[in-house]
Amino acid sequence: MTDEPIKVAVTNWTIDRGFSMVAMPAVGRVRVASLPQMSSLDALGLLRRFTKAHVIGRSLLGVARWAVKHRLSIGLRAMFRVLLNLIWLVLAGVELAVGYVIGGLVMMLTIVGIPFGLQAFKLAGFTLWPFGRAVVPTESGLFTGIGNIVWLILIGWWLAAAHFVFGILLCLTLIGIPMGVASFRMAGLALWPFGRAVVDRATLAALPEGSVTVERP
Repeated sequence: MTDEPIKVAVTNWTIDRGFSMVAMPAVGRVRVASLPQMSSLDALGLLRRFTKAHVIGRSLLGVARWAVKHRLSIGLRAMFRVLLNLIWLVLAGVELAVGYVIGGLVMMLTIVGIPFGLQAFKLAGFTLWPFGRAVVPTESGLFTGIGNIVWLILIGWWLAAAHFVFGILLCLTLIGIPMGVASFRMAGLALWPFGRAVVDRATLAALPEGSVTVERP
């Protein structure tokens, strides 16, 4: 590459270099009466700096648009979950949560079942406000299995039946179909609830196997 002088045109940032022409987008209506002669290395350096700034500017604009779009999407999703939870709370949540509380009290009466009673109270909270949360498996063992068997015999079967009844009634309203499906999905939890933990869906990259959620996985 030679360092012979070149001329810079006075409009639209057009660099005339012999037989080649490199045109760059005009910024505003800038007009320059005359510019000092520049070497080819200086001109190419100016071109690279302008191109780099243009690319960075467009990238930042794209990131800003993505952030606004996804933040709005997340906000709408959160509002929709709150709405579903409120409807669920009024139509079925309170009644089903009371069933878990009664079951927890029965388990605590056995003294040895106090840990299971406390777990039933946590599940009652999940039943009150299920959308946006999940119940994931945490541990399994002989003691947990015995607790689940006792729960199934004393409380689980009729509580699962209550979930199915509420699910059918909600689906019959058509508008309540999402809540009806949620009730069906929680029926399995009512049968075998222990050895699980209630977590926020937002904290999970993926649902572990055996998890219970009222939303689409």
